Amino acid sequence: MRSFRPLDVAFGSPIMRRVLWHTKRIAGALVALVIDFLLKEGQGLGASGYKDHIVVCGWNATARELISELRGDEYKAKVVVLADVGKNPAGEGVYFVRGDATTAADLKRAGIEEAAAALIFPADASNEADMHGILTVMAIESIAPNVRTVVEVNNPRHVEHFQRANASEVLVTSSLASRLLARSALYPGLTGLVTDIVSGGVGSELYRVELPQKFLGLTIDEVSVRLREEHRATLLAVGRGSQTVVNPPSDFRVQANDDLLVVAESLGTLAPLRPDRAMHLAAERHVHEHVHGHEEEPA
Repeated sequence: MRSFRPLDVAFGSPIMRRVLWHTKRIAGALVALVIDFLLKEGQGLGASGYKDHIVVCGWNATARELISELRGDEYKAKVVVLADVGKNPAGEGVYFVRGDATTAADLKRAGIEEAAAALIFPADASNEADMHGILTVMAIESIAPNVRTVVEVNNPRHVEHFQRANASEVLVTSSLASRLLARSALYPGLTGLVTDIVSGGVGSELYRVELPQKFLGLTIDEVSVRLREEHRATLLAVGRGSQTVVNPPSDFRVQANDDLLVVAESLGTLAPLRPDRAMHLAAERHVHEHVHGHEEEPA
């Protein structure tokens, strides 16, 4: 005579068969959902969900170098690349959003409203790429006006258009390179020295930092000595409002709201310039340049 175990009876019952069937369906749906999510993430169709991150809009050789630089930075900021390319051009550790940086929906998927900064790169050396950059700045301004925008520009003639679009900072790499090459022709080795400073060579990270409270009222020479003794840092310039004071006279005294540009092995106990202050100073500089630019125009 065949014996029946309680488990056999339980799992063989119509109710348990129905439960198992529904469990399999739910498990299958969850697996499909996870696979779909991973596929979308890999194709750049997801949303970052980050906060206080850096959004890289567009992709070129400069953007590639930027990612390498940020990977070695001690802040370890999260990075999102928003570009209209087939796959993640930045590789592991960087979130990829496939899309157009002039489109509000794609910018929002990149988390632009919660970002600390947006860096905008032209896809090529054309004027059209600059125009796309201007539209990108305008799109970011309309969605997230408090986000700092730093733009690489091809044509120096387009700088004023980027400024009108309220770009926080504009860099014409061709002009910068040509000026550096011209100086190097007169002073051999200058290119290597500057490259080492800006690219983080041994003992030569470049930092913009808050003025330590205990330095208030000191002369520039006293500040330089204290920075060397207490932080192993070399003072390059002082930021004051919309101006950058390079090589000030010996009687120059630092004051409240000044900031410092230094070269050092690391930040140590120095505090980096706060993003909100950097935004405010960039806005001041933009207004200053705009006003003085109009003053210089012929009547």
